[in-house]
Amino acid sequence: MSEKSSPATPLVLGKASPDNGTWKKGRTQAEVGVRVLWTRQVMAADRGGGADAGLGPRPEAPMTSATEHIRIVEAGAELLDTAAPLFDAYRQFYKKTSDVKAARRFLADRLGKKESTLYLAYLESAGRATPAGFVHLYPTFSSLSLRRTWILSDLFVAPEARRHHVGRALMDRATQLARETGADSLILETATDNFDAQKLYEGMGYKRDTEYYRYALYV
Repeated sequence: MSEKSSPATPLVLGKASPDNGTWKKGRTQAEVGVRVLWTRQVMAADRGGGADAGLGPRPEAPMTSATEHIRIVEAGAELLDTAAPLFDAYRQFYKKTSDVKAARRFLADRLGKKESTLYLAYLESAGRATPAGFVHLYPTFSSLSLRRTWILSDLFVAPEARRHHVGRALMDRATQLARETGADSLILETATDNFDAQKLYEGMGYKRDTEYYRYALYV
């Protein structure tokens, strides 16, 4: 069942929902079961545009004001103390026990070994920068295209950053990373009945995989 968000509830994107206040609540990755694989091909023709390219404005979601803007930075060891609470909140959405220290260790290991890339979004206004969300990606390779592929694994927007297009801006930065690294595509998953998310991803150029089934063995 879908459920409307309350002001105190965070938005989780990528695995669960678009940045519009509707999501699948209380379902872990294992419980979702059947999911749809979405891929965005990284083409030269995709260059240009911005975070909102191809989506159009949403009347219920006010644009970021002239005195407020989104800044996105790549996170390293110096930003772990900022990233860890956001990552912990993301995991809590999936009914995981809060453990900021464990979240920090996990991110430190991934980033320290260059096993993943993490971008943090800040909402900046009146000289203040507020952490607003993150996108977390894992690199892999395609044996068929003989090129790199990025898995857009985790996308999260904090409650106070809702309706400021933070999610779209983070997804746009992920696409930029794919282009910069010569990748073939970006891949993400969403539930088969999460139609709002599917609409968002299609609007951003993602294509649903209709050729292959995805299987998982949890060990």
